[in-house]
Amino acid sequence: MKKLALILFLCAMISTSFAQMTLLHTFPSYDYYVVGDYVNESIDRYVIQDGNTIQIYKPDFSLEKTVTLNLPSGYTLSIASVSQHLYNTDNSYEISIIAFNNSETSNQRYYHAIVNENGSVLQNFGYAYSLSGTCCRIGGQLRYVLSKMMFDGSILSKSLEVYSCSGNYSGIAPIEAPNQLLPYPNPATSIINLPYELTQGTTAEMKIFNSNGQLVEVKQLGSHFNNILLNVDNYVPGIYFYEYNGNRGKFIVQ
Repeated sequence: MKKLALILFLCAMISTSFAQMTLLHTFPSYDYYVVGDYVNESIDRYVIQDGNTIQIYKPDFSLEKTVTLNLPSGYTLSIASVSQHLYNTDNSYEISIIAFNNSETSNQRYYHAIVNENGSVLQNFGYAYSLSGTCCRIGGQLRYVLSKMMFDGSILSKSLEVYSCSGNYSGIAPIEAPNQLLPYPNPATSIINLPYELTQGTTAEMKIFNSNGQLVEVKQLGSHFNNILLNVDNYVPGIYFYEYNGNRGKFIVQ
């Protein structure tokens, strides 16, 4: 028992040490509600969920970040949403996760937390029979509103929790990613589409060389896409080569 208590205490300390949000008030029922501007931040990225792993891709389809989530035993990822400046002020990605326990006898079917891109817990909301959360702006302040339902096997209780957020999101949307793929111009003057093929679940590096064999640029690749959009605006006109996993190709910049 002492060992278990120590483990629980350490877990609580770890969770608190990364906390970025403060519980301001708990309403005892769903009969209360919050009226504000809902915040849905666009991060100008593609987000792919693969099991308990999140992969974040740039607009040119190159892989930027892979985040492996450490979920409680018996839980699998159900929902993951990525933001950047809602829950803290640094430039690390924040991932709001809801995980699900498929056991029909569990009264704690859902687990909810917000973690950063390194897997550190920013806020642990714990377990509930059912829950959902959203970020909104009230009185010019960022607030996180969590609807939670608890069930002990006989009694069902509901609550609405309001948290302060320490982010600095202004509500100004970033430039949107293009919604159309460009063709494969070769020669190219601005953007060129470079195809590739990877085995599902693998990653690789694509290296770009000039005609003298000098490394010009490196792009990270993931298996969820099969092409990359390379900006060659700053490339010196000439012949270039690209390679990944032993595959090789070339293109011309005018």
